[in-house]
Amino acid sequence: MSREYDYLRRLIIQFPDFQKEFQDYDVAESAILQEVSKQHVVADRNYLERKFPSTPGRSYMSEQRTFVFMTPFAEHNHVFLPLLAVDLDFSPTVQRPVVAIHALHFGMEKNSPSPMKCFAYRYDTPNRTKGDHDFFHVQFSWGHDKAQKNPYVADWISTRDPAIPVDAIDTVELFLSAVMALRNKNKERRAYIDEWTQAGLPLKTLLEGMALERWKAQ
Repeated sequence: MSREYDYLRRLIIQFPDFQKEFQDYDVAESAILQEVSKQHVVADRNYLERKFPSTPGRSYMSEQRTFVFMTPFAEHNHVFLPLLAVDLDFSPTVQRPVVAIHALHFGMEKNSPSPMKCFAYRYDTPNRTKGDHDFFHVQFSWGHDKAQKNPYVADWISTRDPAIPVDAIDTVELFLSAVMALRNKNKERRAYIDEWTQAGLPLKTLLEGMALERWKAQ
């Protein structure tokens, strides 16, 4: 098993353990959870251990609309619930590993009947050896695979451009970039780093080449 896949698998499998428990949600958080759960399935650790076995292969969470429900947070009289799913293909037949990380930000106004909305984007590995998207990048999306549209995403959203470069040289750094971007005041970046480190992953080594750590004052 490649070290890259092993690290990525361990990061993914442990990720649900770091999130707020549903029974601890407040009233507003429970309301948005109820709405999001109507069309999205919760990925717990048991599911992820089955989905991503120790032998590298093809595993797509988005095909089953299954996501890690991350810790919710409140801002500007709204409550937000981020979701994250990983599609990957480390099959022997692929030229290089393919990874897509689907990030969904659901938002709902507190104490208001206004409809829930979603901002969706996808972190991608280079999708071909040549072309406009031949780099690690993040772009807007419809929230699921390309053939489907999340009903809470605005119709005008482009699923091609902009394609924003991501500071990553492999799939592990791409995943960490996505997670660090999704941190919030209720779940800060340092908390994830500490939790993965305590779980036995070498986060200091995995992060040291990324701009996240590289540009700190010495």
